[in-house]
Amino acid sequence: MDNAHALPDDLEQCHELLLAAFKRAAELERVLDQTAASHEELKAAHDATIVELNRLKQWVFGRRSERIVEGEGQQHLFDLQPEATGQPNTPIPEPPEQQVTGHSRRRRRELDLDKLPHFRHDHDVQPEEKVCGGCGRTKDCIGKDETKILGRI
Repeated sequence: MDNAHALPDDLEQCHELLLAAFKRAAELERVLDQTAASHEELKAAHDATIVELNRLKQWVFGRRSERIVEGEGQQHLFDLQPEATGQPNTPIPEPPEQQVTGHSRRRRRELDLDKLPHFRHDHDVQPEEKVCGGCGRTKDCIGKDETKILGRI
């Protein structure tokens, strides 16, 4: 048997071990209560942060203007009909038209790919791999790649 966990034969030593175990259990229970209280506080703070985040998302990504929807509702709060004046059907003077001379639009810049640096990559294989397995002919060029660099990172 393992002597490290054996109980002592003396009654006083047993009492001391039991008291130490109770003190340790009380300390562990106190720490557990503190941890549970701290967890509840953090959970409440987390929930409040989530609510605030949702409000900010609604403010940033939500609708920017309200629209009037036809039909029943609160339209009676708004005076949407033009005010009646003493003169029936008086025309509203229109502002004079302004002539627009023309718009100067920027031309879209076309890329000249011939001015870009070109890099040719030749992929060569062994001479015995250039022989066709079906007809026995020797292949000249299997493939080539050409790279054009638009910008360096």
